Amino acid sequence: MNYLKAKCKKTAALLGLLILMYVIIRLLFVFMVSTDAAQYITFTKYIWYCWKGLRFDIAGLCILNILFLLVYFFPMKFVEANWMKNILRYLFIITNAIGLLVSCADIVYYPFVQKRLQAETFMYLTGQKGNDVYNILPIFIKENWPLIILFIALMYGLIKFTNKVLNEKLLLEGNIKTYLSQTIAFLLVAGLSILGARGGFQMKPLDIIYASEMVPAEEVQYILNTPFTIAKTMDKWTLPSVHYYALKDYSICELPVHLPLEADSFKKKNVVIIIVESLSRNYISYFKGTSQTPFLDSLFQKSMVFQNSYANAKESIQGIPAVVASIPSWQDDPYIFSKYASNNIQSIASVLKPYGYASYFFHGAGKGSMGFDAFAASAGFDQYFAKEDYPDQTAFDGSWGIWDEPFLQYMSSTLKKESKPFVSVVFTLNSHHPYKIPAQYESKFMAKGHPINRAVQYTDYALKCFFDSAKKEPWFANTLFVITADHTGPNTIEQLTNKEDMSIPIVFYEYNSKLTGIENQVANQIDIFPSILDLMNYNKPFYSLGKSLFMNDCEKFSINYKSGLYHCFSKSYCYQFNGERCVGFFNMEKDPNFVHNLQMDKQYEMLKLEHEVYTKKAIQSFNQSMNNNTLTFDRYIALNKIPVTNVIKLN
Repeated sequence: MNYLKAKCKKTAALLGLLILMYVIIRLLFVFMVSTDAAQYITFTKYIWYCWKGLRFDIAGLCILNILFLLVYFFPMKFVEANWMKNILRYLFIITNAIGLLVSCADIVYYPFVQKRLQAETFMYLTGQKGNDVYNILPIFIKENWPLIILFIALMYGLIKFTNKVLNEKLLLEGNIKTYLSQTIAFLLVAGLSILGARGGFQMKPLDIIYASEMVPAEEVQYILNTPFTIAKTMDKWTLPSVHYYALKDYSICELPVHLPLEADSFKKKNVVIIIVESLSRNYISYFKGTSQTPFLDSLFQKSMVFQNSYANAKESIQGIPAVVASIPSWQDDPYIFSKYASNNIQSIASVLKPYGYASYFFHGAGKGSMGFDAFAASAGFDQYFAKEDYPDQTAFDGSWGIWDEPFLQYMSSTLKKESKPFVSVVFTLNSHHPYKIPAQYESKFMAKGHPINRAVQYTDYALKCFFDSAKKEPWFANTLFVITADHTGPNTIEQLTNKEDMSIPIVFYEYNSKLTGIENQVANQIDIFPSILDLMNYNKPFYSLGKSLFMNDCEKFSINYKSGLYHCFSKSYCYQFNGERCVGFFNMEKDPNFVHNLQMDKQYEMLKLEHEVYTKKAIQSFNQSMNNNTLTFDRYIALNKIPVTNVIKLN
């Protein structure tokens, strides 16, 4: 019994130390993230987050240490042999070093993507998402050296304490009574470890989505545990097949297929989609933002501006498919690196190809960056131009790729040679951390505040140079330009509302056109693809989860997904859904900071139901289309046996 008591004390001491370390990391995480968002967190809130987060910490620790615990309590004498004690010591230190490392890294990672580290993040390290991370890693280390010191201090404490606790040799007596008690203890530890890993006795194991039931949605990140979120997303390669509604209950506005009602004459315009890195609405001076963007301001005055527009997600790898192919990021794994990446899809390039269009994708980073080259090919683009294709490698910015100004000029000169109608997509670079600008512009762009303000000024100038060059070309007058962002960037104002945190510009421009004005209807990145086709009088049926912004026959919503939670935005309200139930309903006009949850207020029952129905039908369409590979019109109607009378008439 003394043997078991000693083992239990040692185990409790080791796990107690780890819990204390995770509490320290959580306190620092809350402080850093809330400071970045200009939020004031009270001392009692810090304690509250630590208490609520304890359940996730314990689950994460059990997942990390279950092998150690099972071997350590295994009822055989060899467990106390020196060679096994060394193995156990190294096993405990290494596994928990990994847990502490990713938890410290999350303090830096979270502000950029607004979600905890997940399994797909490791694709950066393996090179599956490109090698950009190795270019910027030295910069991150230099900027965040205090966290390196914190990790070293934690590791020093972990190693010293582990050696002290596990070095003491315990004697296991070789009698039946001892083995019996040790076997019972082993089974008990195994059961408790499994119970801890699943997060309790509830019917379903603890998952990321349940954090939204413990705290308000905007506080979910404060109670989650990084090893837990990584472990929980390792097996989420398949979307659940949800069946909220029968297909017959879908209206034409809710189906992900588009059937043009009139065979109008197709307008063979060129299309240029400019996706600006991290271009939050709050940065643009046209919207009274924190940076000076004189060129974009002047261009927007002559454009159709959708000022109530949302990014689909918080990462570039999620935003690009949304813009060019209406593929939203309503899952934990980015589409490009999910099991669905080989699905047949329709994009702006593929649907225009039968009309004789050439298609190009320009991105100044290295080939392989975030898999954009592979995605462009699967989406039907003819050519992909990257850093390696640019003729002068001295224009490398030292971090990501070719400076925006010369690379945009490179796109202009490439399009100059094209005689066919074309669709061209360009994704810029330099309004991204570390927010560098070319040396010759250091004195020209000197914006105050967050360093991204200066980088946005440079990008605005680079776009001006591109348009100055492009408008001299014959193709310019017959071109539809779309300007948007891949996602929002870091906070540059006193405090971001939930809406502002996802707000980006979506702007359509044509030279000397009536396509001007300001629209206040809800818009999302997935609406860009069908909107372009609508402006061109595209008269063939196609698949898209987005809706044309130029057709007012359907109510517009925007759905975003983050940390297991769906946010459905309408003009005035935000509905929050965790995949099983509503966890929040807010009036954004009266309550922009989402303080007063109207979820249980009977007065808003019908409004909440309207948002719920739309959200569930959209999720069901997305999940089923992904699982059944029906992301094209023909496959979708064939599998779902949808009447296509209108399509037959058009053909």
